[in-house]
Amino acid sequence: MHLGRSLFSTCTSRPPLLTSSRGAVRGRTDDSDVALAWCVGILVVAYALAMVTFRRSIG
Repeated sequence: MHLGRSLFSTCTSRPPLLTSSRGAVRGRTDDSDVALAWCVGILVVAYALAMVTFRRSIG
C-alpha cells in the first residue's frame, strides 16, 4: 500500500453500516445480521416517508 493511502486509512474510521455490509458480502454471519437490520430499518423509514409525501401531494 502506498504511504499516503496507509496514513489515510489509519486516521479514518469506517461507519458500522459499511463494515456490516462488507461482512455480509464476505459471508460473515455475525455482521450480516446487523447489515440486514440496517437495510430493513432504512427501508421501513423510506416507505413511511414516501407514503406521507404521496398522501400530501394527492390531497
